[in-house]
Amino acid sequence: MTAPGELIIEPKNGQPADACVFIIHGLGADGHDFEPLVPALALPKNAHVRFIMPHAPRLPVTINGGMVMPAWYDILAMDLGRRVDEVQLKKSAERIQALIQEQIDQGIDSQRIIVAGFSQGGAVAYQAALSFPQPLGGLLAMSTYFATADSIEPAEANRQVPIEVHHGNFDPIVPETLGRSGVERLKAMGYSVNYRQYPCTCIVSAAGQRYRQVVERTARVVRPPFSLANAQDRRRHFMMSVDILEAGLALCLVAVALACLLDRHLRRTCRLFLLFTLLMSLAWWQWQAPLLGLMELVLGGALTGGSFFYA
Repeated sequence: MTAPGELIIEPKNGQPADACVFIIHGLGADGHDFEPLVPALALPKNAHVRFIMPHAPRLPVTINGGMVMPAWYDILAMDLGRRVDEVQLKKSAERIQALIQEQIDQGIDSQRIIVAGFSQGGAVAYQAALSFPQPLGGLLAMSTYFATADSIEPAEANRQVPIEVHHGNFDPIVPETLGRSGVERLKAMGYSVNYRQYPCTCIVSAAGQRYRQVVERTARVVRPPFSLANAQDRRRHFMMSVDILEAGLALCLVAVALACLLDRHLRRTCRLFLLFTLLMSLAWWQWQAPLLGLMELVLGGALTGGSFFYA
């Protein structure tokens, strides 16, 4: 097989990559199939992630009448066992492993490398990730099957690798029973697997939902761990402190207002409730609910303001 290359997308912020996501396409496609996933991830500016989407070589595929097309390996029969050319599959997996090793040699921690595969690419991802000799950050298998379950030699380094398996219930190309069978084999081998099913009636809609899961899951895995030195985490920590402060101030305002009301100081009570309304409006605005903030301000102002002028 002749390797036709890879689509490589570097971090948009211009910084050197410190994490890498491999996405392996399915039969008859190429790496560009998953290119739209990158902007959909909407990663923070401080996430220095490189995406590598290898292109499969062109091979004759038996189940398609020997037609030559992009394929990671030949599929010999479409029966429930999915007979495949394991020699070709393992050679493709070795190519992916070589690409992974290149990223490690360039300075990326192996535990910040994720391998994802769709359909035929998922079978390659299983083989490449589970037999890789260094610990990886995660394995994502979408609408696929564990083709080398009987012959794989698992690497001890990846016995604890996080594994996500996604499949549509009504997938007409790769039956969901194949996906579930792979999960059962993985569990029997001692792996911990998170299996997600989707009530999809066609492969296109199933893939759309799985792609979103890849986006969400990948973003969580490759983001840096919590650290106050990280700008995003500093902001989150600050906003949490502001929320606590606002809640405490709001309770104080309500308590003082009630005390003034019991003491028949209606004007003071109204002023305090107006402050409370303003505070809650700002809180809604901060929580990205400007409409609720406006409603709070209008209703609070109308009700409390009317009482204030009457008093």
